[in-house]
Amino acid sequence: MGRSLEEAVIHLGGAEHAAEAFNACIREIETAQGTPPGRSRATVHPSTVRAWLRGAQCRYPIVIRAVCDVTGCSPDKLGWVRSSVEDVDRREFLTGAGVLLGGAILPLLGDLGAPPAPDPDEFTRRAAELWGAYSTTDPLTVVYRAADHAEHGRALLARARDSDRRQIADVTGLCTLLAGRSAYFDLGQAGPAQEIWAVAERYLAGSNDHPLLACLHGHQAFVPGWAGRWHEAENELRVAAGHARRGGGPGLRSWLHAVAAECLSRCGMPREALTEIERARETLTAGGANPDPWWLDFFDAQRLDGFDAAVALAAGREVLGSGTSTQRTTRHALDRVERALGHLHTPATLPTEYTPQDCVTVLDRAIAYALIHDDDHALMLAETACQSLATRAYAAAQSRLGTLFDTLPANRVTELCEIERTYLGA
Repeated sequence: MGRSLEEAVIHLGGAEHAAEAFNACIREIETAQGTPPGRSRATVHPSTVRAWLRGAQCRYPIVIRAVCDVTGCSPDKLGWVRSSVEDVDRREFLTGAGVLLGGAILPLLGDLGAPPAPDPDEFTRRAAELWGAYSTTDPLTVVYRAADHAEHGRALLARARDSDRRQIADVTGLCTLLAGRSAYFDLGQAGPAQEIWAVAERYLAGSNDHPLLACLHGHQAFVPGWAGRWHEAENELRVAAGHARRGGGPGLRSWLHAVAAECLSRCGMPREALTEIERARETLTAGGANPDPWWLDFFDAQRLDGFDAAVALAAGREVLGSGTSTQRTTRHALDRVERALGHLHTPATLPTEYTPQDCVTVLDRAIAYALIHDDDHALMLAETACQSLATRAYAAAQSRLGTLFDTLPANRVTELCEIERTYLGA
């Protein structure tokens, strides 16, 4: 059995981070109640989180949120959230809460009729807000907020019917996909990301949202593809392409070719990778009858240029770093590096305003300059990127630093080490 979403997220961030999130939720409730600062001592200890996980994977704020939704009560009506649970294990906590909820509130509400149906549009709106705030939000916060909203969706599914149920399930899958994206690309945690995406796949089972299913399987291809296991990545991409043919727009279908190109490149197949890049360009240029979904904000023509550059750099590095290249192959490799530089558009904003992808672009430019022996320029760009990464982590960009280390001559590596240590504490 794979981990539940709660377990996967806790595994990613640790019980300490979970406790921080729970206590922030409690503070919000106390603020809503008007509790004076310092008056309440309601806190959750990390050991309590671990105890709950060993039980039924029940997270404190999820309980509060689900109960408020089911009963229609606001948090200030739920007196049990005020009590300290630091020294209470999960069974005692849920027993105490259950006495009030199951033994008092719910029977009384039963006489009032069925609870109100969930609002799928409001649930979708909140998911869109979380998705849109991705690049400007701390990665671990992204994971927890997306997972929290997904768990809220799970609670709503118990009361949803027909098309509302399908919409809520699809949006829950989207939120879970977002949690996995941040876990993988921002935090560099492949294991938890795979488990989180497996949860998303269960929510989307039976869905008619084929673009979303294509997006999920495209993301799932990254893990084996970046690890050099092309056969596994190819299987995911084949499934993704099948879904994309059933309603995917040109941007989505182009992105799948770009993902294939990067995976092929990392699996040591640069020629096949360049072929996929050309297919991606042709697909984007040709357009199509279906529009791209609103959540496809991570790919466009400029982002395709970034994929193109990454593939060209990998092909160039393979030749230039072999030590056995001929004059002809060296010239061809340098042409690929020049192609990469032509596709990498330097961000115009300050480093502190960079998006995560801007850092990838800047570091790819640094690698390109190192390949053509302009080490001063490469180190200047590396410092700019590290300055940005100090304000917001992005593992996919930081992995480029490792490539730059391998590309720079030995006498300049010390300078790069100092830059990394200054900004990233490495």
